[in-house]
Amino acid sequence: MNEFHGQGQSETPAPFSPTCGADSTESDSDKVGDLNARVIDRIDGASNGSGKGPLLICVGGVHGNEPGGVHALQRVTKKIREQGELCSLAGTLLALRGNCAALAKKKRFLDVDLNRAWAVVDLERVCTQDSDFDGATDQEVRELLSVIEKARLEERPIGLLDLHSTSGGGPPFSVVLSNKPSEKLAARIGVPCVHGLNEAIQGTLTSWFSDVVGPSIVVEGGESRTEETIRHLEAAVWSSLAVAGLLPDDHPFVRLARQLLSQATEEMPHHVNVCHREPIKAMHFHMASPGNRRFKSFDYVHKGQHLADNKKGPVVAQKDGFLIMPLYQNKGSDGFFLAEPCEDPSL
Repeated sequence: MNEFHGQGQSETPAPFSPTCGADSTESDSDKVGDLNARVIDRIDGASNGSGKGPLLICVGGVHGNEPGGVHALQRVTKKIREQGELCSLAGTLLALRGNCAALAKKKRFLDVDLNRAWAVVDLERVCTQDSDFDGATDQEVRELLSVIEKARLEERPIGLLDLHSTSGGGPPFSVVLSNKPSEKLAARIGVPCVHGLNEAIQGTLTSWFSDVVGPSIVVEGGESRTEETIRHLEAAVWSSLAVAGLLPDDHPFVRLARQLLSQATEEMPHHVNVCHREPIKAMHFHMASPGNRRFKSFDYVHKGQHLADNKKGPVVAQKDGFLIMPLYQNKGSDGFFLAEPCEDPSL
C-alpha cells in the first residue's frame, strides 16, 4: 500500500459524543477459538467507485489489562451504525480484539506477551506446529493471523491502528515505525509522534504488519482503565478514519475528535526520538513516585534525576529529556524510555 486517499461527504451527522457508554469487554472476550468473538465489528461502506475502498484494521486489547481500545472501538462502531448514511465510510473498518483470553482475565498476558510474539521465528513456529501444541499466546497469534491474512486476500489498500494505554499515564501519543508510509500516517493523527521506540522492542504486531502488509502505528491513549483514555483512543480512531480515507477531514466527528486530541496534547513537542531505553531484566525494578506523584509520559526530566530503583540502587536519568512510558505494573520488560525532540522524518 502506498497511501490512503480521502473522500468528500456532504451530510452532517449528530455531534460527536466521546462520553457515550461502552459495552463490557469481559463478557464476550473469553471465547478463545471463536473468530466471531475476535471481531468486534466490520463495517463496509462505499467503494470509492473502484470496487474496493481502503481497509483500516483497528486492534484493541493486545494487552489484556488495557481494555480501553476495545471500549473505544465499540463506541465508534456503534456510532457509525447509528448514524447510517450520515457516517457512511468510503471503505471498510475492521475492529478486532487483540488478546481475548487475557482480556477476560484482566491480565497483560497469560504466558507470553502477545506484543512480543510477532518475530519471524515465532510466526514460523506457530504456522508449522500442530495447533494442539499451542500455548495461550500461540492461539491468539494464530487467530489474529487468520483474520489479517483473510483481509489481505481482498487486494486493497490496508493499514493498522493498534490501540494501547500505559500504567504511568500521560497524554495520548503515537509510536511510529521508521518507514515513510507509517510516518505519514502517524503525522496526521493529531498526537505527538514518538520515533525509535518500536525499533527498541522486538516482535511487535505493528513491526510485523509494517514489514509484510502495510502502514501501521500504535496510539497510546493515557493511563489504563480511565474514561479519559477511552475518549482519547476513540478520538484517535475517528482521526485515523479520515487519515485512511474512510471519512473526510471536515467530517464533524473527525473535527471534534482532533480538537479533543489537540487540547490533550497542548505544549507537547510534535516529534521526539528515543535516546535511552531502561531494560528491567531481573533487577527488581520499581519506578519512583516523588511526593506521592507518579511519573507520566512526557514529563521532562533532567540528567541525574532519580527516576527508579533496582537491586543495584537508584536509577537516574542518563540525560535531559522527555520520559516515555514509565512502568508502574508487575509485568513488562522496559522500565522507561527517554526521548528528545526531533524533526518530522516524514517530510
